[in-house]
Amino acid sequence: SQIAQEINGNKGLVGASKRVIIIPTVNPDGYKAGLDKVNANNVNLNINFETKGWKQYGGEGNKYFAGSKPFSESESRVIRDVVLKYNVKKMLSFHAKGSLVNSEIHGPSEELARWYVSKTGYSFYEDTSWDYPGTATKWFTEAVGGPAITVELPDYNDPDTARNKKAIFELIK
Repeated sequence: SQIAQEINGNKGLVGASKRVIIIPTVNPDGYKAGLDKVNANNVNLNINFETKGWKQYGGEGNKYFAGSKPFSESESRVIRDVVLKYNVKKMLSFHAKGSLVNSEIHGPSEELARWYVSKTGYSFYEDTSWDYPGTATKWFTEAVGGPAITVELPDYNDPDTARNKKAIFELIK
């Protein structure tokens, strides 16, 4: 992404006590095949994380397969391993579409989400009934305790760089 290239090209954008880890595409085979939400194994990676209440089927009427067990997919294991190896403190997960920010039901996550909304002009997703087990952000809050938010970009093909860049650069300074 353009933001990742800018960060890579200008190390001064990152605060001295901070580290930025960007995983540009978590689901490369699904993305390449044009699949919505699932990888080539037909697993919805975003509900393949070990959380309280994890179940094999979840989301949108329980139609999405979350895998045979938590972390059954290499893609979700990569995220878990990177988070744990590098002692990640905050997680921003970018999805599409909706122009909104969704936080886990977790004080620090809600605080980060509201801050991000104030910087980008996205809407804050207030529906607390959205509380799916198995998501990457829920796993992060349960396993690490740090804030985790999902930024729903306006469109599948638009990273909305101008709106997100200022907030991201401020966050990493």
